[in-house]
Amino acid sequence: MDLRWLMFYLASAGCVSAAENCSYKALIEHLGLDNSDVQMTSLRPVHNWTTPTFVFMNLLVTSITEVDEKAQSISTQITVIIGWFSEFTKWNPEDFCGMNFSSIKKDMVWIPDINIIESIKTEFATIENQHVQLRNEGIVLTSNTLALTSACKMDLHQFPFDVQSCNFTLQSPIHTSKELLINPFSDASFLTLSSKKAFQTQGEWELVNINISKGQVNTLGQEQDQLIYTV
Repeated sequence: MDLRWLMFYLASAGCVSAAENCSYKALIEHLGLDNSDVQMTSLRPVHNWTTPTFVFMNLLVTSITEVDEKAQSISTQITVIIGWFSEFTKWNPEDFCGMNFSSIKKDMVWIPDINIIESIKTEFATIENQHVQLRNEGIVLTSNTLALTSACKMDLHQFPFDVQSCNFTLQSPIHTSKELLINPFSDASFLTLSSKKAFQTQGEWELVNINISKGQVNTLGQEQDQLIYTV
């Protein structure tokens, strides 16, 4: 074979190889997400079980649809944004043509089980988000918009000149605070402003503010982390 043809062949093969690493498929295979590995889909994404998983959340209120004094409940539409750290989904962008994020089906990775304690009824206000976004630093992100009816103790005898406060307490039903810690993405002023901008229906009620606090509850002798949004 002529030397020039050999050099051209090797250069072409190198281009093909580099192009293969530019694909989402190459990244998924590198992370081991192309199979049903229980470690990736069902187990907390840490190499050492004593390492807690840090979960960060935002809760925005986009509408107040009903306040039921008799049932002591409030119906709202909320958007919940959630992110967490995974030790199993880190990669070097330089190995994949600068790729620093990728979207995948959410059933391919472990998802934190976070519930709203006060929830009486929760439905997806839109079609359930089927994807999460992976960031090369090991961050996983997703969000959903929910139609939520939740318990709230209210005194409406001064209506329509009253102010009510309702809590949305986010907590894992299973994981202890040694396993899972919940913190806010953003501060209260940012969430209040963002919620007011996104507010879709006003009705009889005005959103005044959203406050954030941390809490812990003892369940069966184990402490569990809580993130509390007071609306």
